[in-house]
Amino acid sequence: MVFFIIIAVIITADLLSKEMIKDRIEEGQKKELVKDKLYFWRIKNTGCAYSVMKDKPDAVVASSSVVTAIIGGVLCAGIAKGEKPSLLAGLSMCLGGALGNLIDRVKNKGVTDFIYVNKKKMPIFNLADIFIFIGVITVIIALCTRDN
Repeated sequence: MVFFIIIAVIITADLLSKEMIKDRIEEGQKKELVKDKLYFWRIKNTGCAYSVMKDKPDAVVASSSVVTAIIGGVLCAGIAKGEKPSLLAGLSMCLGGALGNLIDRVKNKGVTDFIYVNKKKMPIFNLADIFIFIGVITVIIALCTRDN
């Protein structure tokens, strides 16, 4: 099924990008890509977004696992029910990103974040985060444009 291919591609791209960054940039190091605007800045985030709960890594793994399982369950139910492809694609992007981060978190006791846009209070993020964001927007649009 196409939605499982989407998930696999996202997980693969996310984990490969994190490994490439780890091979090329030391933790804490920043490399400018676009002057004063875009950087590769490698950090290890043991918490959630903005390092929330960074001192409770087990709670972060547990809560991430629960949310990931819920997304997976909703996606499977949506597939079985024949939901709108855009909704299923959005859920697939969210699940792929969530699984990429969860695998990284369990394997490395934290998530590798490395993309930084120099804007006020912007977090450092990774490919999984981008797909989660795009997936959430896609799900919202799909739900708002439902026929029923």
